[in-house]
Amino acid sequence: MVSSDARRSALAVAVALLLCGCREGAELHVAQDMQSVSFSLERRDAPACIDSISVYPSAPDSAAPIWDASRDRTAAGCVTRLRYGELPNGFGARTAAVPLQPGASYRVMASGAGFSAAAQFARSLPED
Repeated sequence: MVSSDARRSALAVAVALLLCGCREGAELHVAQDMQSVSFSLERRDAPACIDSISVYPSAPDSAAPIWDASRDRTAAGCVTRLRYGELPNGFGARTAAVPLQPGASYRVMASGAGFSAAAQFARSLPED
């Protein structure tokens, strides 16, 4: 017979897995050059269509987004790649993009149907 403590522990693990499971299999990639930063999503089991994306300063954790965009419910098509500050057809900005500062660190969070993903990046310094 399984004790009530063991059941509670198993339930807590199951709940944690369900809450974190939406991140399973989704990878958020950051690519940049001197002119722009782009974000792309890959998912093993299904297309990773972005519904919303937010960029924040890395610190503090409570910082407001410096760019926050989301897909309109009536938009058609699947967006898997975005360039910082640019809105594909069917997207709107809740927070307009603030210029990224060279050398500064940022975190980006993206979500879509059944997944969310996050990454950190530092804006490249200008080449001399």
